[in-house]
Amino acid sequence: MTQTLFIFIDPGSGAPAYAALVDAAGAARRQAEIADFDFTELEAERTVLVLPGEAVVTHRAPLPPGSDAQARAAAGFAVEDMAARPVDELHIAIGPEEGAGRRLAIVDKDVLQGWLDAAAALGVTPDSVVADYDLIPREEGAISVAMIGGRVFVTGPGTGFTADPDLSAAILKQALEGARLGPVWSEDSGALGPLAPVLENAGQAPRDDGADYAALIAAGLRGGAYTELLQGAFARRAPFFAQWRVFTRAAALLAAAVLGCVGLLAAEGFALNQRADEIRAEAESVFAEAFPEETRIVNPRLQMTTRLRALRSAGSGAFLDLATILTGSLEDVSSARVQSMRYDAETGELVAEVEYAAFEDMETLRANIAARGAELEEGVSRQSQGRIASEIVVRTP
Repeated sequence: MTQTLFIFIDPGSGAPAYAALVDAAGAARRQAEIADFDFTELEAERTVLVLPGEAVVTHRAPLPPGSDAQARAAAGFAVEDMAARPVDELHIAIGPEEGAGRRLAIVDKDVLQGWLDAAAALGVTPDSVVADYDLIPREEGAISVAMIGGRVFVTGPGTGFTADPDLSAAILKQALEGARLGPVWSEDSGALGPLAPVLENAGQAPRDDGADYAALIAAGLRGGAYTELLQGAFARRAPFFAQWRVFTRAAALLAAAVLGCVGLLAAEGFALNQRADEIRAEAESVFAEAFPEETRIVNPRLQMTTRLRALRSAGSGAFLDLATILTGSLEDVSSARVQSMRYDAETGELVAEVEYAAFEDMETLRANIAARGAELEEGVSRQSQGRIASEIVVRTP
């Protein structure tokens, strides 16, 4: 019987905490804490490492046609301005086509490597690594929602996040202004909490009030609409001695390398001189494929950045970028709650009402937002029953 093993990273501790063995029909054969599993005895044809969606950012960006390697190179330009840290510290995975762009999944390289190392310590080598929200089943053009275990998982066109119910309600309300509501799953009918008004206003949608999370993500895995994070430098590679043919070919190449050592050393200087021209040619090729109407290419990096910034300003991606910054900045401000949120497409600003306990909390929030490459402007504030409510504007400089 074909079985899939799901290993879940806990969003709090950042360590593997739970596992589920699911059969081909989507039924959970076994679910337990990591300590209760003996992975050496499991008979699973596929292992999936499920990452907390709070650590994986989803964007949609227009990318030029070409190979996945070329797409990943162009994606670096697409996210460079919106990222709060250097792009070379991030791993960018390319997902399916979505309307006017490709779906991107972005995660810190060191964090991803740490999770892979933690899986290796269990004796497990994942066949797939996917964000939890990206395994929620999807319908084309629709937003799917699941509320299980006190966390909300949302996925849709150019959209994907995991958050607590209070924050999810504000972000989901904005996201549903540009897409229809698809399937909704929850553990029981009374578990929707602050999401209930948002979902009711969005209209009728298929509901499942007794959802099993393991079965749900198994269905999402079969659907294939997720973004696989094992790409590029993190892609799985066959063992070096997996086949005799590989061994003999490697031996032949080694012998040729030894015999040709002198010739290679002589050619090294020429190759290094050629490399700079090749890199520029590759950059110009990527830019020309993405924007064929641009007839003069002087500085491909600068021109690509300028054009992608213009494309993003015409869409809704900036809202999710700013919402992600606000979400992350609120993590260590325990008293703060987002009461409402809206995006001004004309100014490119996120306007939110935040309730908090003390003025020091607002200063902490301001510093957190600045650390993520954005700025906060505080508007009108009012006090009521020992709490403070302020209108804030979050924008990128």
